[in-house]
Parts: sequence; structure tokens; C-alpha cells
Amino acid sequence: MPSISNSVIKWHSSSFNSNELIIDPVMLSHNNNTFTCVVSSDLLAINLTKSITISVLDTSVSSVTVQSLSSYVIGDNVSIVCTISLTNAIGPDVSSLVVNWFKNDHIITNNISINGSLSTFHSIVTLTQVSPTDAGAYTCNASINGSNIIVSDLKPLCVKDLVPFIQNNGNFTDLSLGYSATIQCVNLSSLNGITMRSIKWTDSDGTIVSSNNTLILPNVVPSINNTEYTCTVEVDINPVTCLPDNKTIIVFVKSID
Repeated sequence: MPSISNSVIKWHSSSFNSNELIIDPVMLSHNNNTFTCVVSSDLLAINLTKSITISVLDTSVSSVTVQSLSSYVIGDNVSIVCTISLTNAIGPDVSSLVVNWFKNDHIITNNISINGSLSTFHSIVTLTQVSPTDAGAYTCNASINGSNIIVSDLKPLCVKDLVPFIQNNGNFTDLSLGYSATIQCVNLSSLNGITMRSIKWTDSDGTIVSSNNTLILPNVVPSINNTEYTCTVEVDINPVTCLPDNKTIIVFVKSID
């Protein structure tokens, strides 16, 4: 508006009482909003008004991708990166971008950062010194405030080497012909609260020969000499898509001279 002595300027539908209307940040909810500038003065017979209607560029999340995660050991530091792509650029204020993280459907609120600009952003969850309780399915979802389009992606995080296998050199030598042999897989007293989802022994052909912690060879015969047996263990704390822990042994039959 031109300068008018002793005039009062107000913008209806906003709190601004000056010649300039500032909308910061622009949100989708501002689309098609009408703002009216009203100028009053003792020098004017009637108030002067001017209305404008603003149009906000429609913007939504086009894709969300959580990086593929590998298996980690206890004590590793892990950064889980979620890449968010938008249909149109936003900024420099990015408060309209809403990003939420979940682990096994429970919301994560700590150790989250976000960076990027225009139409590509990265949200990062940082896990310091991974523990067994960090295993799970991690979901990132994103939306633009005011939009009903929510896009998400999920990836499993696996913690490996959780199974306390009984320590030996992997070879069982001098098994006597005709005798039975019993071989244990896991030190059950050292599980430390870890629950086994499944455990099995398989032979070199992949045939299951035992579905518990104990491999029993009821009758040692020459044909099992130099045979591999693998103990495979899945734990409840890991997602079902995680690779199991396993241990392979080789048995040797005592030769008869």
C-alpha cells in the first residue's frame, strides 16, 4: 500500500499489522487461503482493502527407503539411514516434513537426526554399541504436514554371534566303532536370557538328524568317518528374516589296524 499519514494497516487472517505479510514457513494448509490487507486513517473516508489468495505448490513424499542392514556384533556402532524423496522441493524451513521411526512398532524418539535440502532428505537413527535388545524391524515413515500421504519402508537389524556354542576345535576324533556318541551344540547355561526359536543338527546332505541341542550317533560306523554335521540356531530376539548362527563339526572314526 502507498504511504498514508497516520494510517493503520492490518492483515485479516493473520497477526501482522504492517505493510508486509510474512508467511514463514509456508504449509500445505495455507493453500487457497485468502489474506486481506485493511488500511484505515483519519484522512480516509472509507477503509482501503486489498485481498490476495495464495496457492501452495502441492508437495508430498514420493518414496522412502531404509538402507539394507547387515548383521552386527555386540558393541558395533550402527547408523540406520532413511532416504526420503519429495515430489517438489521444500525449504529452507523443513518443519513441514514429518518423519517417524519405529522399532517393532514402538516409536523411537532418541538419537535421530535429519539432513538434506530441496527434495531429498536423510533421516538417521544412531545406535551406539549395539546390544541384543537393538535387534528388530526398523520402520521409517514420512509425510508432509497437512498431506494424507504417508510412505514407509522397513528393514530388519540382526545381531549375530548371540549363541554360546560349546567351544572345541570342531573335530571329534577317534570315535570307536559300534559305540554311541553324544555331541552337545549350545552351552545352555550361558544363554543369558536369550531364547532359542529353533535348533537343529543337519548332516552334509542337509538332512535334519536332530531337532534339539544334542546330536546322538547311536552306532558309530565307518561310513560316518570325516562327516560334517552343522548345528543351526535361531534366536527369538532377531527378526525371522535374519540368518541363524551355526557351527559345523567333523567326526572321525577310530581306525582299526
